[in-house]
Amino acid sequence: MKKIRLLILLFSYQILLSQSTDHIIYMTDGSPADSDETLSASSSSPRANKDGSKIVFITHADNFSGNHETTSFTQVAELDIKTGEVKFLFDADYYQSEPSYSNDGKFIVFRTESHNLGSLKNKLNPKGVRTSQIAEYDLTNQTTRYISDGDFWSDFPEYSPDGNKIIFQTRSAGFKGKFTARKNEWGDPEQQIAEWDRKTNVVTYITDGDGESSRPRYNHDGTKIIFVTGALNLSASPPNRRYQLAEYDVKNKKFTYLTNGDAGAANPVYSPDGKKVVFESSADYNSENPGGKGQIWELEVNSKKIIKIINGDESSSTPTYSANGNQIAFVTRADNFDGIHTKRSDDYGPVAQLAEWSRNTKKVKYLTDGDKPSLHPSYIGKSNSIIFATQADTFSGTHTQRFEYDMNRNEIPVFQIATIRR
Repeated sequence: MKKIRLLILLFSYQILLSQSTDHIIYMTDGSPADSDETLSASSSSPRANKDGSKIVFITHADNFSGNHETTSFTQVAELDIKTGEVKFLFDADYYQSEPSYSNDGKFIVFRTESHNLGSLKNKLNPKGVRTSQIAEYDLTNQTTRYISDGDFWSDFPEYSPDGNKIIFQTRSAGFKGKFTARKNEWGDPEQQIAEWDRKTNVVTYITDGDGESSRPRYNHDGTKIIFVTGALNLSASPPNRRYQLAEYDVKNKKFTYLTNGDAGAANPVYSPDGKKVVFESSADYNSENPGGKGQIWELEVNSKKIIKIINGDESSSTPTYSANGNQIAFVTRADNFDGIHTKRSDDYGPVAQLAEWSRNTKKVKYLTDGDKPSLHPSYIGKSNSIIFATQADTFSGTHTQRFEYDMNRNEIPVFQIATIRR
């Protein structure tokens, strides 16, 4: 009798485990064009459109539909959530990254190092290597164009809520406004924030800081811009150290420093109502993080009050809000949250999993228990479903276990796109 009870308990536990991961489904099974194992097939950086029907991402894989002849470089692809079809949107001659949709779903902005997407003057930077530009794909007309033509690097573009502007970080000179050619420690131009206007087709500098600025994001109505900055000359009362969060008031053209921690802040994102900002930092705000681990924090914009929303025993990063702002998903290496979590390690330490904080319960639970890292979480439309990139082999759906190799000939599992369906 005891043996039968034990078997029943074991069977029930196995069912529980399967139920905890059955809702995680692979959406891609990307592979290279041939059997050459030195070719990458990874897919990453997924972002959903507003209605949650499509996902845009970048991929090295060659086995999707659509026009694609240039191999070995990342291309922009689109996934139809309903049908599961994946297609290449265009055929670029070099690398792409960081794609995202406009709110109306008509355009996709992305970073590119390609030269064949339109007319481009600045193909090489002063060091003789390819520039990176901001480009846009028109889904209606199926055409691409450059929206920047800078002489250096531009990165991390984001649409304004109305889609008429694009904010990004840049090291390029030659745009409208003031750009002081300061150099960083590597001899490159210091990075600033710039904005493109669809009506004028002009790029204008937002910052001319005495330190680098990065990762800009608009609030819900486009009246404010949050970003990370090492500059100390943007307004009075600068922070005590560099790489804090700052906010730009678009109408009044004024800057406000929002944090002044003993360590830098990174990856800020506005809440859907623009009243809060979630970000990552290893700072010891309010004497709540003496161990200096990377934690997820939420800042009330008006009061500048900072609240630690997790207390991980290892680092956490890249937080993002759900559509209603009641959940925050993030990447974590911590081992002390709720839910199923198998403690695993790889060459970089504890394996990165996805976790989620709930505003209602003020608790964190694991969303994945993969045998390899999961990254880049993003909510799908107004649902609480999540799209992400993963190297794990333990989820449901079609998935061929593949490896590629880095420059040192180390085996690296291929990233695929997966979804947590709710």
